[in-house]
Amino acid sequence: MPTGGILRLSAVVEEFEGEPHLALAVRDNGQGMSPDQIDNLFAPSSPQGFGHRHRPRHRQKNHGEPQSKVQVESKVGQGTKFKLLFPITDPHAPASLGEEV
Repeated sequence: MPTGGILRLSAVVEEFEGEPHLALAVRDNGQGMSPDQIDNLFAPSSPQGFGHRHRPRHRQKNHGEPQSKVQVESKVGQGTKFKLLFPITDPHAPASLGEEV
C-alpha cells in the first residue's frame, strides 16, 4: 500500500477441516496480487515471496506438535487477505466457534 490504505486485523475461532482453530487474519485494500503472484509467493526464488523459510502448508515440527496453515486470498485492485490458522488443542480453551478473541 505505497499510497496508504486500510489494514484490518482480526482474530476469531473457526472450524477448519472439522476442528476448531484460532484464525488470525490480516486484510488490506491495497493493489492486490495476481494468481501467478500468489502461486509463487512462497517459492524460494520469488522476488516478492518469503522463500523456503516460510512454507505455507502443513508445517509440522518434530515431537508431533500441531500443524498451522496459511491461506492467501487476493484480487488485483482489491487487496489481499492472509489468514493464519492454528489448531486449538486445549479442550478447556475459553473461546467457542465464531467468537472473537
